[in-house]
Amino acid sequence: CDQNYSWATGYDRNTMVREVFSMVTQRDMDQPYTRSRYCHLYLNGMYWGIYQTQERSEARFASDYLGGSAEDYDVIKVNIDNYQYDDEATDGNISGWNALYDLCGKGFSSNSNYFALEGKDAQGHPVKDAEVMVDIDNLIDYMLTIFYTGNFDAPTTSFRGNSEPNNFFAIDNRSDKSTGFVFFNHDAEHSLMVDPVSPGTGLYEDRVNLHMSVSGPENFYPQWLHYKLTSNAEYRLRFADRVVMHMT
Repeated sequence: CDQNYSWATGYDRNTMVREVFSMVTQRDMDQPYTRSRYCHLYLNGMYWGIYQTQERSEARFASDYLGGSAEDYDVIKVNIDNYQYDDEATDGNISGWNALYDLCGKGFSSNSNYFALEGKDAQGHPVKDAEVMVDIDNLIDYMLTIFYTGNFDAPTTSFRGNSEPNNFFAIDNRSDKSTGFVFFNHDAEHSLMVDPVSPGTGLYEDRVNLHMSVSGPENFYPQWLHYKLTSNAEYRLRFADRVVMHMT
């Protein structure tokens, strides 16, 4: 059930659409997404209110929708035990995710580094048997949903000074070199706000121009990857092309 902004916690801002909107927007952009369904819940005959289901984007989910075996998938999410907000692998391992972080340290201003993320040479031509590290179009579309909805709790959170990750899933089939990481919206109730609710700023929430930081691979998140990629002209043009495609 919805909790933040609900009447049960003293708020009247709950709409029950923010979370699902972020996910079905990924669907409408022809990206993988987690499905939801609204339902009226009864417990032992007592009406318990309106709830919503959501698929959990883990290895079994990836196997069902993206193909292959569940054992082949690495699934990265944020572990908030003891309020540490560190990345962890809930399925598979985190080595591919850490390798992507290491590439951010090298930067992507050169086309050779940028295209290498897609298993291509410096001219953008596919290299036989080269590994794709990330689905660039999926990353762009994911970031567009964050910017458009003004989500201030993902994939880095204003509640932690935009220096730690939160509320995203990253999935990669490590046995398939042709795919790379894809990203899923998750827990998106801190979005589409009209009134300023701290630490958000309401209707004019700006998630594009952030003062972000990442202290190490354990705090890595998709928006840091996007930020590093914006140093490359090819990526900026590709981002602009997808903005035009989706928003005009």
